[in-house]
Amino acid sequence: MKKYGKIVCGALRVPQNYPNAIVMNGQTINNPTEEQYKEAGYLPINESEPNTPEGKVAVAHYDLNKRGTAIVQTWTYEDAQEMVQPDEEEAETETENED
Repeated sequence: MKKYGKIVCGALRVPQNYPNAIVMNGQTINNPTEEQYKEAGYLPINESEPNTPEGKVAVAHYDLNKRGTAIVQTWTYEDAQEMVQPDEEEAETETENED
């Protein structure tokens, strides 16, 4: 089954109860068809697997294709150490010290 979503304020959004239901015209539609997804403004998502280099973390990005007919997933790669948040480091340290 294809995945469907929308780009809202630069971020990927999928239906709240995806893939089982969408809300269209104030009504919940269970098990929507491709046509119903499209009518509700959702586009198919073309996903790809990241090719993550060692020591990097893959970060997914979603954009419309050139024709505006699908959402395309692309990847950027960040240094793994840069992705750790200071609060996470403190929480790990506190946990280690409790033993």
